[in-house]
Amino acid sequence: MSHTHKRFCAALAPPCAVLIALSLSAATGSPSAYAIAATGGRYCYNWDFVNNTPQDANDLHLNLVGVSQVGSWYTGAQNPFGLPDGSSGYDAATNTYRANFRGGVALQGETVHIGFCADRPSLRVSNAVWTVDGTAVAPAPLAADVSFTQVNPTQIRVTLSNPQSANLLLKSFNVLDAFDGLPLDDLNGEITVQLASVGEPLLYPEVLPAGGSKTFDVFLQASGAGVQAQAVQAGAIDPDHAIVVEAVLAAEDDEGNMLRLFAQMLPPSKQHLPLLRKQ
Repeated sequence: MSHTHKRFCAALAPPCAVLIALSLSAATGSPSAYAIAATGGRYCYNWDFVNNTPQDANDLHLNLVGVSQVGSWYTGAQNPFGLPDGSSGYDAATNTYRANFRGGVALQGETVHIGFCADRPSLRVSNAVWTVDGTAVAPAPLAADVSFTQVNPTQIRVTLSNPQSANLLLKSFNVLDAFDGLPLDDLNGEITVQLASVGEPLLYPEVLPAGGSKTFDVFLQASGAGVQAQAVQAGAIDPDHAIVVEAVLAAEDDEGNMLRLFAQMLPPSKQHLPLLRKQ
């Protein structure tokens, strides 16, 4: 394991992973230790970007393809930049939301957590760049695209795509039962490691080729009026529970260069569903 990889995993705490979280239902019971917080949009996305450059960076620039409006941003302790600066916003000509983060420092080897909520079922990040005083430094942060498709009432299809010009290594993939759902701030390994696994995990690492994609199907238990009693499909999740999909991605030629991603989805009827936030 490289020095950078060790620092990355130590910063994340187990599991060292990319997390994709789909919240598919309302919170049906609120533990007393929790309070209500709105999501700010039907879809929420988070990344843990590692500064894998040989120096500290004081800017991070992201182009979010297809995102026109952002409901809220993650501004917690793991984001040293805070909100994107005043030059950020939607560019209709390119159908891209430009997010420019300045005014903070991402130390060499440090993990930076960036997240937001919006109304897009798919996300593509283009032109992710670390800069020092406005000058780009290499290597650029890894990026992976994610999309969610409702195939039918009991099936959600998750697609991971590799927009890089080089292969990525998909190191692990798991589906977890998140019960009442997680707010943006809690989509992290410290919380998800406590969740129960369902379905079949990825048994061996797989190469995600440059420009390629891989799909995963998440099944929900059938419910509602007119549905007859039937055997529950192996690994199916209660439709009133949230789902977390967990994966690990790394550069095939440098496994210390890793990406962590979170994405959350709510059904149309629960677009502004309150989720549970720790007090």
